Amino acid sequence: MLEGHRQAKNVRDVIPTLRALYYEIASTTAGYALRSLQELVHPTHILWGSDLPFVYGERLQEEVDHWEAYNGFDATGRSAVEQQNALRLFPRFNQTADAASRT
Repeated sequence: MLEGHRQAKNVRDVIPTLRALYYEIASTTAGYALRSLQELVHPTHILWGSDLPFVYGERLQEEVDHWEAYNGFDATGRSAVEQQNALRLFPRFNQTADAASRT
């Protein structure tokens, strides 16, 4: 992919590397951005996020509205992005969530 770029000498197979990364979608909840990201990675590599405290109020609500209107994820994929992926990547937060649900 980048082989033709004059500054990218000996760069090969960048797509598998990009697919191995995790992507947080703060301020990128528009449909075109999400569809493009889904072309690259599985939903298990996408995490919900916000830029709070820098993005708040009406702007944050717009992002939430875009996310809620987006129909590119099934219920399992949406749950993964919203919570499950983060809990899998950061197990200590999963333990905290489990403890809170028992009280």
